[in-house]
Amino acid sequence: MFIVRYKFLDNLFYRAVYFMETESVGENIMKKILSLFFIFNCFILHGDNHDSAASEVEERMIYVVRYIEVAKSDVVAYEAALAEKTQRFNVGEGTDEWFTHKILTGPRTGQYARWFGPVPWSQLDRTETTHHVGVGTAPGPSRVGNPEVVFWQENLTPLEISSGKTEILERIPGSVYNKIGPELARFGLSQRWEIKPGMLPEKEMLAAQIAEVMNSSGFLLRGEISRLVSGGNYMTFESWTGFNEWAEFGKFRTEGFGATFKRVLGDKAFVEHRSEFARIHQDSATETEVWEFLPALSSRGH
Repeated sequence: MFIVRYKFLDNLFYRAVYFMETESVGENIMKKILSLFFIFNCFILHGDNHDSAASEVEERMIYVVRYIEVAKSDVVAYEAALAEKTQRFNVGEGTDEWFTHKILTGPRTGQYARWFGPVPWSQLDRTETTHHVGVGTAPGPSRVGNPEVVFWQENLTPLEISSGKTEILERIPGSVYNKIGPELARFGLSQRWEIKPGMLPEKEMLAAQIAEVMNSSGFLLRGEISRLVSGGNYMTFESWTGFNEWAEFGKFRTEGFGATFKRVLGDKAFVEHRSEFARIHQDSATETEVWEFLPALSSRGH
């Protein structure tokens, strides 16, 4: 039953998800949609045997990602225009930070991922920022002449094949690990799985265990696990592993996740972890992508 509710909710919220970076915003309509989202979300979480939200002290953090497709013949011009837009409007104190990755492998090979985060859900309510969600309403007087929006519509939109596919991912508390410092990693490995209904608390516990292992592993990696909450299947979880050097990632792959697990938590820990993983997740293929960070097209070019 909660799956039916989710499909209705996702259709409602997905229609609203288009960034102020390129479109206009209706604040009152957006607030109504977000209110409906949270009401239905409560029903969904209850149906998923999840009651941890009531005990959470901190608001959960999200990432908002828009996937952009550009013809190969327009890639050079598009990247130059996006770099100019970012450096002009999204660098410096008081500006909204945006980041860009190029997807190198996987289902979205060749596309750009334009994103921001992690931010609290409340960030989407701020009308003075390009981080909140537009609902396709007619532009108001304050929006028609917005130089950031005008620049995008005049210089980037004409080069895009598509730019409306948007996802919101909610970071799982306790799933973050970081052994490379505050800077964004040069590359990232995205892996996605779907869990079985009713397994959300178990999945979150498993994510925290993975973070414990990776924080103690010694490998120069950073990552976290997030749940897809808008723009796709609500049962989908994404594991993100960031790295600066392929040699470091290869060293981790050579030693193996199992060996790392055993070294940190003991011989039986990985066997138990693997058994729990199989119990929690659906029998479906892993979706894998490799992303490359584009510093010149991002607010902070680490």
